[in-house]
Amino acid sequence: MKHHSRILPLNLLFSLALLVGWTNAHAEQVYCQSPWLKPNGKIEGNINGGKGHFMIRINQVTKAAGNDCHADLHIQANAPIAGQQINGSGNFRLMVNSGGSTLSGSFDSAGLLGTVMRSVVNSRVNGYFLKPANIMNEQFDSLPAQTYRADAQASMSLPSSVPISQVNIENAFLQSTQRKVGKEQQIHTQMGPMSCKPITYTGTLSSGQIQSTLIPSGKSAGNKPVTVTEWYCPAKGLTMKMDIKSGNSIYTVAVTNVN
Repeated sequence: MKHHSRILPLNLLFSLALLVGWTNAHAEQVYCQSPWLKPNGKIEGNINGGKGHFMIRINQVTKAAGNDCHADLHIQANAPIAGQQINGSGNFRLMVNSGGSTLSGSFDSAGLLGTVMRSVVNSRVNGYFLKPANIMNEQFDSLPAQTYRADAQASMSLPSSVPISQVNIENAFLQSTQRKVGKEQQIHTQMGPMSCKPITYTGTLSSGQIQSTLIPSGKSAGNKPVTVTEWYCPAKGLTMKMDIKSGNSIYTVAVTNVN
């Protein structure tokens, strides 16, 4: 059984961190005033045209002094892994301050061959999750590089709670180059036609250092180049579609509903 079948939440979080975009650009709200960052808010989407799905529920938002805040999120997701549809959900805490943000929590899912998986994920970014800048000005034609980093501990067990294996992943990351903001144009989204801006950049995706009870020694980090195009749509304050190209493969993540 390959180790990557047990790290679905880590790859998913990288995708969601990139996908869910900005607040209303015209109002230039700071991150903690983003209109989608509200109690009982919900963002739904799909992966590769419906082969996978995700839903983010925002349960509670607490605003502190200045631009600091934190939110409790519930994330549900399913995706095909090794020929089976893996379903899971988990609770996460998003912490935001003037220096950036962190996202931490656990993700439980039904594993392969009737097993149960639990993944504990801690991730951080030298910027802001769900939004590329604390304040987004309309005149921006570029955005600085960002690095998303994450650690995870994944355990697999039988339904009787008998443990099978443990996987630790340290310092997985997605390092982007400077991001180019293109001219606004009309595109078709899964919520209808919208006027959106393309944001393009290249980057490096690393699997991190992997330690597993099924692997005799630690597996070295595997790095691969990626090219990303995000379509940011000001009317919704979100990146409504994202294409990630890795080698000859293209992965698409798209928002299908926001309320």
